[in-house]
Amino acid sequence: MRDDPLPRIVVVGSVNMDLATYVPRFPQPGETLQGSRFLVAPGGKGGNQAIAAARLGAHVALIACVGNDEFGARLMASLEAEGIDCSGVAVSEHAASGIAMVVVDEAGNNSIVTVQGSNGDLTPELVARNLQMLTVARMIVCDLTVPLETVESVLSIAERFDIPVLFNASPVQSPLPARLLRQVDYLVVNEVEAATLAGRPLDSINDAIKIARSLHDAGAPHVLVTLGARGVVAYFADEGGAQVEFFPAAAVTALDTTGAGDTFAGAFATAIVAGASGPRAVAFAQAAAATCVTRAGAAPSIPYLHEIGVEF
Repeated sequence: MRDDPLPRIVVVGSVNMDLATYVPRFPQPGETLQGSRFLVAPGGKGGNQAIAAARLGAHVALIACVGNDEFGARLMASLEAEGIDCSGVAVSEHAASGIAMVVVDEAGNNSIVTVQGSNGDLTPELVARNLQMLTVARMIVCDLTVPLETVESVLSIAERFDIPVLFNASPVQSPLPARLLRQVDYLVVNEVEAATLAGRPLDSINDAIKIARSLHDAGAPHVLVTLGARGVVAYFADEGGAQVEFFPAAAVTALDTTGAGDTFAGAFATAIVAGASGPRAVAFAQAAAATCVTRAGAAPSIPYLHEIGVEF
């Protein structure tokens, strides 16, 4: 896919420096635990999704904002080393780079606190400066780690130029503006986000199927609900009609689930842009995410195409 000189996927989202600690279990309030490992690595949903797409073969451009600090310089260097077009990454002169404080337990589960920092300075005006980059995209990937008004501006541009959008509604905000779901093509949410958007509990695969249908009815043509180790429920609607399907996940031993959702989103977008069907893109994205969770960190754990053994 890199033979195409134009950015086929443009990601709009956050870039953070992840500060990850590995512990036997999550601490109780007021408790101090001894960690086994500390890792500093690039992260952020936008950065992770861009890296995933780039490592899996896509030509990628990123629109984001870093701070004028050491973390900002390191984030830019790491993204450029992945072959990502960073000409759309701005530098804030008054906000520090975003960070994420990640705690990972022995089962690979994570608890994350983020500080938005310079990601909050990614404004609609900065997006508009990169209009040409956006209009040549085959797909735009965005999320809610940047201001909502910025996301709305991206979706408006995509709608005006008929560019498909993959929208990862994370961190979830409820209620979302009603028009938002009608402006996206692929809505990707995990089980917590899906339940929040739908306003109902998600305790089973059948619940996920019902929620996927309801989110489709609310405006999103294609809905993917990721269920972690259980798998993915996908609702695809096209000219031939609609279908909802459960895709069970492969059994793997998880070391760290940080970045798995971002890897799934970047991989799914890459497969769709390459011409894969929805179900085939899900299988490809699941394989990438399954590899991701067997490694530590967010960006460091994202696999390359030759490592996942599945083609699209």
